[in-house]
Amino acid sequence: MTAPPQKVFGCLCIALVVTSCATQAPRSTVGEEPGSRPTVTATGPGGTSELELRELPAAPETGDAASSAAQPAQEQRRRSELYPGTGRFIDEQAASPSAFNRNEDGDITLNFDGADIVEVVKTILGDILGRNYTVDPKIQGRVTLQTSRPVSEDALVSVLETLLQMNGAVLIREDDLFRVLPAAEVSGTTLTPTIRPVQGRGYQVAVVPLRYIAAEEMQKILQLVQGREQAVRPDSKRNLLLLSGSEEELSRLLETIAIFDVDQLEGMSFGLFRLTYVDAATIHQELERIFTEMELPVSGMVRFMPIERMNALIAITPQSEYLEDVATWIERLDQAELVTDVDLFVYRVQNRNAVRLAELLQELFTAAGEREREARPERESPVAPRMAPTKIEREGAAEGGGEGEAQGEAQGEAQAQRQTQGQPLPMVEERRPQFEPRGGTAFDVGNAQVIADEENNALLIMATGADYRKIEKTLQRLDIMPLQVLIEASIIDVILSDELRFGVEWFVRHSLDGAEGTARFDLGDIGIGAASGFSYSIVDTAGEFEVVLNALAEESRVNVLSSPSLMVLDNRTAEIRVGNQQPVQTQTATTEGGVIVESIQFKDTGVLLTVTPRVNAGGLVTMEISQEVTDVGEIDDATEQRSFLQRNITSTVAVKSGQTIILGGLITENKSVSDTGIPVLHKLPVVGRLFGTTSRSERRNELIVLITPRVVENSQAAQDVIRDFREKMQNLRFEIPE
Repeated sequence: MTAPPQKVFGCLCIALVVTSCATQAPRSTVGEEPGSRPTVTATGPGGTSELELRELPAAPETGDAASSAAQPAQEQRRRSELYPGTGRFIDEQAASPSAFNRNEDGDITLNFDGADIVEVVKTILGDILGRNYTVDPKIQGRVTLQTSRPVSEDALVSVLETLLQMNGAVLIREDDLFRVLPAAEVSGTTLTPTIRPVQGRGYQVAVVPLRYIAAEEMQKILQLVQGREQAVRPDSKRNLLLLSGSEEELSRLLETIAIFDVDQLEGMSFGLFRLTYVDAATIHQELERIFTEMELPVSGMVRFMPIERMNALIAITPQSEYLEDVATWIERLDQAELVTDVDLFVYRVQNRNAVRLAELLQELFTAAGEREREARPERESPVAPRMAPTKIEREGAAEGGGEGEAQGEAQGEAQAQRQTQGQPLPMVEERRPQFEPRGGTAFDVGNAQVIADEENNALLIMATGADYRKIEKTLQRLDIMPLQVLIEASIIDVILSDELRFGVEWFVRHSLDGAEGTARFDLGDIGIGAASGFSYSIVDTAGEFEVVLNALAEESRVNVLSSPSLMVLDNRTAEIRVGNQQPVQTQTATTEGGVIVESIQFKDTGVLLTVTPRVNAGGLVTMEISQEVTDVGEIDDATEQRSFLQRNITSTVAVKSGQTIILGGLITENKSVSDTGIPVLHKLPVVGRLFGTTSRSERRNELIVLITPRVVENSQAAQDVIRDFREKMQNLRFEIPE
C-alpha cells in the first residue's frame, strides 16, 4: 500500500522541523524568562562562541520573588567575560611519527662480534667510506654489532657515532678529516655552530632560536630526552638554545623542540569575572582553597589573579570547561551578606595614629565630623578618657517613607513612655544625613561606630561584618608605613678675604679650576627656582663644592658651626639650633628699702634652621627651609644694652633624594674700633693720642648651608643608613698613648 504524495511531503516537513528544534542550541539573553538556560558570549582565536553556564539548584519561587532572585545571577553572568583557548599546548603534527625513514635499504652488511672499537673505526671510515681519520690513543673498548638487513653508506656515519657513544667517544669532522676523541675532551675543540644538523658531519653544535617558550623551560624538557647535561645550553638573553651532539641526537632534540615550542597563551583559557558584593581579595582566597588547596585532581589546573582596581578576578586554565565551574562558584560566593547583627571589631593600627585615622574616617563618611571638631576643643571627648568617638551613619534609614517614619514615631513614643515611667533613656545619638564626598557617591557603611583607643593605638569598630570589611579595606590603604627623610645638614662660616672678598659665589664662578667666567654648577636649577632670601643656590650632584670647601679649610678660612644628621618623618618639621643664650636686662625696679631688682631674660643667639620635607611619588623632595641668624652686637651707650642683629629667611627648594642643595649669600660685616693706652691719660682731649693707640678692624663672613635629604622608604633602607654611619665611625682612627 502506497501513501499519497501529499502525506509523504507533510511527514517530511514535520520531521525536518523536529530535527531542527532538536539540534539547535538554546540561547538566552539577560532579558529572557527565568526558566531559560543562559549563555555567556566568549571571544576566542576561532571567533565568537557561547559557553553555557550551569544554573544553581534553588527552591522553586513564584511571582516577584522569583524574578528578583534571578536578576543578580543574570547581572553576574553579564559582567563575566570568557575567552576560551584552543587547549593545545603541543604541536600534534610534529609529535606524529615522522615520515622520514632513515633505514633506507642499502648494500652494506655489518657483523662485529667483540671487535675492538679502533678496528671498527678503520673498517667503516677507512675501508668502506675511504675517509681520512685519526683516533685518540685513549679510545678503547669492544663492540658487537650485527645488521639484520643491509644499510646504505649515508647511514654508516650514524651507526659509527652510536657505537662510539657507547664507548664514551665522539666523531668530529674537520674539513676532510674525521677525528675520534673522548667525549670529555670535546669542550676543548672549536666547532662552528649551525642552524640545523648536517648529515655526515659527526659531532656538531646547533643554534636553535625559540619563539614562544623560554630557554630555561625548554632546557628542563630536553633534559628528560637527552641524558647529558652538556648537550643543552640556554641563552636567556637571546632566548635560544645551544645543542651539541651527533646528527642523530640533534635531530631528536629538534623534533622535541618543535613539539613544545608553541603559543602557550593561545592554548590557555581566560575568564574575567567582575564582582558585585565581595572584594576581589576575599574571593581569591576562597577560590584558591577550593581549586588549589583541596586534594582533588583539579588542583593546580586553575590559577586566579585578583584585579583590585576593577574589583574583578581573572581565572586562567588550560581547559575551557573549567571556566564554567569557576563562574558557578563565583556566583555562589559573590553574595550580599544578609546578616544585620552588629558586632565589635578591633583594628590594630600598625603605622599611623589611631586618633588621626578615626578623624579621617569621620571626614570621609560623615559631615558631622568637622562640625564636632570646630565646636569643641581638640582633646575634649564625650566618652571615656583618651577615647575619641566617631559616628558613621547613612541617609537611607531616614528616607524609608512610611515604614521609616512609623519606626521613628514608635521609637519616640517608647522613649516618652520610658521617661514618664522614670526609666533611663537609651544612649542614642542624633541621626545625621550622610556625607556626600566631592566627585563621587557616598560610601555606605551603615550605622557603624568608630572609637579610637589612643592608649593601645587601636580602633574599636561597632558594625556589621559587611560594613566592617568596607571600613577595614579603607584602613588598610591609609595605615601604611610613612616615609622618613634623613637630613644631613652642614652650617659653615667662611671668612671672606683676598680672593674671597666678593663672596663664595664669585669665587666659584670665576676661579674654580681656572675656568674663568664659567660656572661649574647648575645655579638656581633646583626645580622651583632660586631660594628666596638667599642670593644664590647650587645643586651639587658630583661633590665638587666639597672640594672647594676642603681647599678653603686648609687655609683656615672655614669654620663648621654645626653638622648634624637627623631623621624626620615625611611632612614633619626638623629643627637644628646652633648657638648660645645671651642674658638681656628687661626690667629694673627699686623696692621701698632701696634695693634694685633687675629682671633678666635669656635670648637665643646663633643659627636656627628648621626643615620640613615633603616627598612626592617620583622621589623629589620639596623642603620648606626657615633660617634665623641672630648675632650679638655692640653695647648701646644710651641704654647700656647689647644690640642684636637678626636675619630671618624662608625658602622652598626641591631636589632629588641624595642631592645636596647649597644655600649661600648671607654675608655679615663687622667693624670694630678699640682704644688702648695708659689709663686715664689716653682719654684726655687732644693729647690723649700720645698716651694710647686706636685700632680699627673689619671682618666679613659668609654663612653657607648644605642640606642633603635622603628618602628612607622602608626598614631595609633605614638599616642601610645605619650601616653607612657605622662604617664612617669605624674609619676613624684614634691614637691611644701607651
